[in-house]
Amino acid sequence: MKHEKILVNLKAIESRALKLSKNNKGQISIDFLTAISIFLITFFFVIYSLSGAAITYRTQETTYPAAERLSNLLVKNPGLKKNIDTGWEEWWHKNSSKIARIGLSTHLEDKLPKNYTTNDTPAHYVLSFHKVDGKYNSNLDTEGLLKRHGNNTSTYWWSFGEATNETEYNSYKRAMDLSPKYNTYIQIRPLNTTLSMSFPNQEARTALPDKKTIEKVEKIVYIKRYSPLTLFLLFVL
Repeated sequence: MKHEKILVNLKAIESRALKLSKNNKGQISIDFLTAISIFLITFFFVIYSLSGAAITYRTQETTYPAAERLSNLLVKNPGLKKNIDTGWEEWWHKNSSKIARIGLSTHLEDKLPKNYTTNDTPAHYVLSFHKVDGKYNSNLDTEGLLKRHGNNTSTYWWSFGEATNETEYNSYKRAMDLSPKYNTYIQIRPLNTTLSMSFPNQEARTALPDKKTIEKVEKIVYIKRYSPLTLFLLFVL
């Protein structure tokens, strides 16, 4: 009798264990599916996020150094007409295709534009008015790179881009060794002035409307013709 009771008890225990096992199996299956769903959603979200970050990084990696290099050449280099002559602004309106390099900085020495050479010391972030200003100067027979806007000296600002002059724009890209795949826009505007920035801002937006691929580099500069208290902002897009 004892053996029969033990056997009955064992069967009862086995039966309860089997029911418990079946119940647990069903619960584990639901948890497993939930976990897998959460994992897959998280996985695809991470992949999507990383792909966007990779594209952004690649754009900055290739575009920003080109914009930075271009802006540094403009503010730290006087340019080169040919040989050792830095007065390229004497040729710009005559035959821009022959100019070797474009630069806007002046020199520490005080001379007429045609008398400067590569032996003179460039003045970094100090720009030559004659190299900047695109209005023809009949006294010096010079013409600078950028188109002048404004009615008087205190409200002058300058810009240069593809819309300014296609021939000069192509000569500029060649002289700056700028890849054909890049377009560029340059603007110089006064900082401490009452000049309204609405028109300069609008022109900049119109010049390069595709904001997704634009890199903007800004430099604070001084133009030699003005008071030392008059600072300008040069930016390259």
